[in-house]
Amino acid sequence: MLGLLFDLHNLSLTSKGSNCVNESLLSVFTYCSSCCTFRYNYQTDQSNTKMKQPSSLSRTTAISMLSMAFLLCAQISFGQNPLQPRYKKAAFGNEHVTLQNESIRLDMFKRVDGWGWGELYSADGKYLGILEHLGEIMMRDQDIPVRCVADSYEITNDERGEGLVFQVKSVVARDVLKNTSFDNWMRYPFTEPPLVGEVSITLDKNKALIYLKYRLISTGNYYARYIRGPWLKIGEGSFGTAKEDAILPGVEWAINDEWTSGTDWFKDPWAMKYVPHPNKVTMPLMALSHEGTSVSLSWKPNQVATRWFNYRSHVPQPVFASPNFIDRMNNQLMGLMVPDATIEGHENEVYAEIPLELKIDQEINFDAEIHVIAGNGVDAMVNWVKQNGLPDPGEPRWPYEEALDRIANAYNTNLWHEGEGFGYYQRNTRINPNVPSFMDRYIRENKKTTLAKELKAKVEWSREQMGDRKVKADAAQKQ
Repeated sequence: MLGLLFDLHNLSLTSKGSNCVNESLLSVFTYCSSCCTFRYNYQTDQSNTKMKQPSSLSRTTAISMLSMAFLLCAQISFGQNPLQPRYKKAAFGNEHVTLQNESIRLDMFKRVDGWGWGELYSADGKYLGILEHLGEIMMRDQDIPVRCVADSYEITNDERGEGLVFQVKSVVARDVLKNTSFDNWMRYPFTEPPLVGEVSITLDKNKALIYLKYRLISTGNYYARYIRGPWLKIGEGSFGTAKEDAILPGVEWAINDEWTSGTDWFKDPWAMKYVPHPNKVTMPLMALSHEGTSVSLSWKPNQVATRWFNYRSHVPQPVFASPNFIDRMNNQLMGLMVPDATIEGHENEVYAEIPLELKIDQEINFDAEIHVIAGNGVDAMVNWVKQNGLPDPGEPRWPYEEALDRIANAYNTNLWHEGEGFGYYQRNTRINPNVPSFMDRYIRENKKTTLAKELKAKVEWSREQMGDRKVKADAAQKQ
């Protein structure tokens, strides 16, 4: 019997809430309880001569087994093993499962209506933040978003590492509201989940790297203001908005207390860059660092996140806010969504003004990676380059010498205005006789060519004009 208890204990460490383990432990609990009750009755009612001598199970052994069974039942049923979620904005369903290697740990938790959300830890046990959900959709015709949840999970193991696969479906709001006080005055039209699909989370065997794969499908014809895929809130429940730096390459690099989309260099609305045009992002990566640990989310920039026949295709749209002024919460946001902001004039729309038109069986796909390394945002960028390499720039359009000749010829023709100087007109402004820095070296290295000689004459004239201006300016100042 003790051996059975230890076997069940070992099973519970990996199952974290398996029904079969619960039932087995409850059986042991019942058996031990009956043994203790029988022993008590025998000791207190020895006058009953018909009562048989109990088994060899001693009172001490029975009580020990009873205590262990009780603790194990409580451990699994109430999620006290001893892990409890750090995230307090979700209703914990008393089940969790862990992916872990020497460099990173991800605890996945079950809500009362299904799995879930995840909590991310570094190698030294530092709590970094959450993967908030397994997908979320905001319908145009429903004023609350609904998340994707799963009833169960499947453990996988392949060449990359161990993983979890969740068969997900989005929550139906009217089902959740049924038999509540809201049921009489909130009635939404949708009777089935607008999204179903599969979410795979795989932990690399040797690296602090998590692979995320979202394969969602629309169940009907809907209009969606957004569909969110990987959605990280770094600092949630721990260091909040504190950071060393936050980088969205080509768009943002905020240091310490600086805000992304801040007004340090631009005023509103030009300062807003939290949902930028994807082509402005020079590396498909977002990174946040805190006290020597960096968390980054990367994606495939050319992936077709969703498309329906000849409708326009959407790529994964990055969303980046440090601090998280989008949700007005004490954390920092990195996420991917559709629709994208490639339509002119529709950047910075977390809720799309032009909703995404979904058709039945339309696919929505996101492939992303979470990296956790020592260092800051720049180190995260270097790590990404080491993992993925740099893009091949391809062959140059012209050979080097020909490219220089073309630039020089432009200065000698359409960028030269006789009697005025080099440049081009903007809003009726004057052309000034300033000399481009390109000129001197080109003339020096090509002085025998006709083009260089013509440019030299123009440069000398321009410098004479600038010299005359300086003399006149100095004289005016003396007066």
